[in-house]
Amino acid sequence: MGAPVTMLVTPGKGDVPREQSQRNWIAGLAEVAPFARAAGVTLTIENFPGASSPFVTSADVIAAFRAVPGLKLTFDNGNCVTGGEDAALSFERSKEYVVHAHFKDWDALPGDGTEGMPGLDGRRYRAALIGEGIVDHRNCVAAMRTAGYSGYINIEYENNRYPALDANRRALDYLRAL
Repeated sequence: MGAPVTMLVTPGKGDVPREQSQRNWIAGLAEVAPFARAAGVTLTIENFPGASSPFVTSADVIAAFRAVPGLKLTFDNGNCVTGGEDAALSFERSKEYVVHAHFKDWDALPGDGTEGMPGLDGRRYRAALIGEGIVDHRNCVAAMRTAGYSGYINIEYENNRYPALDANRRALDYLRAL
């Protein structure tokens, strides 16, 4: 297709222990990485949200990078928060592997109900518009600037509170103001 970078989505399975899922994904990534290198494609994974996800925190993704030479990160500043990790700190820890970024936001839901997505940190989350949730985008952007990140940032919005065009404009205005 001519794309220089591709991201593999690496969700977990609720019936497979997270650590086993991580081992399975690392083994599979180690098999496919040489094909990506031979094709001149940078292979990335995203720190993916959820209690069963094998790669949520910086420690999770760094374990994969150490096991799979050449594997890189599409950093998602919202997803690391579902693992209980501050977005700026997560970026700082994994910055040498980051080749692309996704920004999103979450609301942390009160109590121990069943609404929303369960996070690795024991809380439950619902998608929010960038700037209206709990992610500290200001400090994350500052960490990215300090590290010299000059790549793209994709805006992700996984709710329907606002129409898509309005949501993107609001998120873009918010991020530009940072």
